Amino acid sequence: MKKMKHFALLSNIRRIKFKITIISELNPKRIKHWLGILGVNDVKIPKSKEPIVTFIHQGLALACVVARESGLPLYSQNQLMQVIQDPQNSQSYEIYAGMEWVDNIPESIYTFVVEHAFQALFMIIAEAENDKTTGKIFELLNECINRLRQQLRIGQSTIVLLEAAASKGIPYLHLGEGIYQFGWGSSGRKIDRSTTDKDSAIGSKLTHNKSTTANLLRMSGFPTPEHRVVSNFKQAYNSADEFGWPVVVKPSDLDRGEGVSVGINDNQALDQAFHEAYKQSKNKQILIEKEIPGVCHRLLVVGGKLLYAIKRLPKSVLGDGIHTIAELIEEANDRENQSPPWKRVSSYPNDLMTQEMIFSLGYTLDSIPSKGVWVPLRKIESGRWGGRSEDVTHLIHPDNADLAIRAAELFSLEVAGVDMITKDISLPWYETMAMINEINYSPLLSRNEIYRKYWAQWFDELLHGNGKIPVEAFVGYEEAMNAAMERFTVLKDQGLKCYLSSESLSLSPLGEPIHLSYTAINPRAKALALRKDTEALIIVLQTDEVLVNGFSLGTFDRITILSETVRSFHDRTKRVSTRRFQEIK
Repeated sequence: MKKMKHFALLSNIRRIKFKITIISELNPKRIKHWLGILGVNDVKIPKSKEPIVTFIHQGLALACVVARESGLPLYSQNQLMQVIQDPQNSQSYEIYAGMEWVDNIPESIYTFVVEHAFQALFMIIAEAENDKTTGKIFELLNECINRLRQQLRIGQSTIVLLEAAASKGIPYLHLGEGIYQFGWGSSGRKIDRSTTDKDSAIGSKLTHNKSTTANLLRMSGFPTPEHRVVSNFKQAYNSADEFGWPVVVKPSDLDRGEGVSVGINDNQALDQAFHEAYKQSKNKQILIEKEIPGVCHRLLVVGGKLLYAIKRLPKSVLGDGIHTIAELIEEANDRENQSPPWKRVSSYPNDLMTQEMIFSLGYTLDSIPSKGVWVPLRKIESGRWGGRSEDVTHLIHPDNADLAIRAAELFSLEVAGVDMITKDISLPWYETMAMINEINYSPLLSRNEIYRKYWAQWFDELLHGNGKIPVEAFVGYEEAMNAAMERFTVLKDQGLKCYLSSESLSLSPLGEPIHLSYTAINPRAKALALRKDTEALIIVLQTDEVLVNGFSLGTFDRITILSETVRSFHDRTKRVSTRRFQEIK
């Protein structure tokens, strides 16, 4: 039996047990190569002289990467606790490991992730290295990720914010249904995807219908395109005839450019666009809009401030002065296919729509665009086709930023994606005849590098002090409680609303007992961290519970040890040394 180093106190841990049987020779070079492809190269894997221990660490690291891609935020270092070799079969091992605890996630999810990670490693070391094996490995892990995303109800925006929170050291707690609290007590915020606990439910309802959104904007004096709501083609034709060509056709109830057609110039194109939008729409209400010249820009408003302005351009290939457009499309798709499926963007199309688009620009598929020239393959960016982005935050005119901020305020949204169509974002909207096209509740947050630099700032606007509050611990028996009460009084006199808790007693800022149904420190601390008025926490540790299970709120700002022993968490009749608490001071 191999005993591993004691778990460092970072958070609660989920203890998992599993078995593996090694039937192929371990190939460190090949495993390392594949871990790089799968995104594990950024994960620190503990070194070991024993190949089997290294292999297990690699499997656990891959499991965490797969979990994070699925929306399960396992960012702390895994803890390999025991490796027990089967005395009857030297190739079989029983593994005991600790993985970061995420509340309201069943243990079966962890087991599912670990099993798939090791299945992938076994494929890597056992099967021939060719395209077929690569496809099988990608398919196995992609299926795992997709199934978990459905079970966890996690969207891309949530994954973005969890990554940003982990990098900034912001604590978080899963409340269920993919909703998280970031930060503790008075510094905490509840967030679902990109929406916050201050976003208006009425604003959400209003923005889920494009016609309602446009009507309220127009009523409030905001520039927005003329439109008509239609439910059949005759009405669509009459509206287009009234506005004059070209027009835009879109479902009234879909986001991300789904079902949208632009540049509709004649009856035939209108017929095709209308039926495409009608097919995708749930309420079968279609908007016909007078087309506004310009490009759509996403202006993200957070907490009454403009976070960024992004120019949203259609899916394109970049000319190099050497290759034809057809070759550039093929190369772009080849690059995507070499990446794991969960990291790929939408494919680069080479269809009739692409040919029509490039022909309108004077190209054919055999044309060789100059180096540095972008060739669009679609008319607009959309969730279906994808696109490319340009950061124009540094160029935006203050009046355009102000317009977006006021629009978000109109809908009572703390976070809003305001889409503005303009020919030049650096000029004020009233000079370019710019229009607000949409207001997006829960705007999609991208993991693209252009956006990534803004996510730390996103939290800065919404959280105070990275969501942290002072959390202090006093270790010991009666003397610990006495010292904790003295500190409690000091913080109270400083004007902080401080809560105090041992495993059996919790006190309010007024010093009154709070009745909780727990007899353990972790759930009590968690319950107090969920209170909106908690500005500081004092924890009295009279057992070794946090050494056994970790601490549910992460780490302590200060630990004061007042006696040499505390009770055992598993057996209160026994005493254990407080020397182990030195590890977490």
